[in-house]
Amino acid sequence: MGIIDRRELEFDARALVSVVAGSGDRAQAIGLPPLKPSAVAFDAQGNRITFRYADHDAVEVTAAHLGALLMSYCIRAHIPLPRLPDKQVRVKPDAVVIVFRTNYSDAPPA
Repeated sequence: MGIIDRRELEFDARALVSVVAGSGDRAQAIGLPPLKPSAVAFDAQGNRITFRYADHDAVEVTAAHLGALLMSYCIRAHIPLPRLPDKQVRVKPDAVVIVFRTNYSDAPPA
């Protein structure tokens, strides 16, 4: 099996609102309006997230689309990310999680 490095970044509703509000054009690229969401709802079974806006309809996005936005945010915010991992974005009942998994078939030299 070798060595497995597994890391997770979890974004709760409050964090998602901040990320989307500060992402402007990137948020629009995944279909969100250029506004700060007023609320976020998580659909863990459907792997979707719904953003609600005060004066607009709710907008639903897939975990994959939101994952791209979150990765872009992490790069801009200088949050360290693994270089060559397998990535998975999943929705929990109260958060979105990006899971990184890197497999090392042999132990790296010390």
